[in-house]
Amino acid sequence: MNHTELILEISKRTGIAPEDCDKVMKTFEDVIAGELSMKGWKNGMFDTAFKIMNSVKVKKDRKKCNGENN
Repeated sequence: MNHTELILEISKRTGIAPEDCDKVMKTFEDVIAGELSMKGWKNGMFDTAFKIMNSVKVKKDRKKCNGENN
């Protein structure tokens, strides 16, 4: 999946305009890049990626427990 396909899929699933999704993704990428550069690519990459994925999983699990669909 390329960047454009990702933006369109996020837009489709959330109902948010593709332009707004693109702004959020670009900002997200900037934040991650900044975090990785502060910690050093090699040492910070896996820690940062793990924290992000873990927070996404926790959010999804919480929604499942509350009976939410998205």
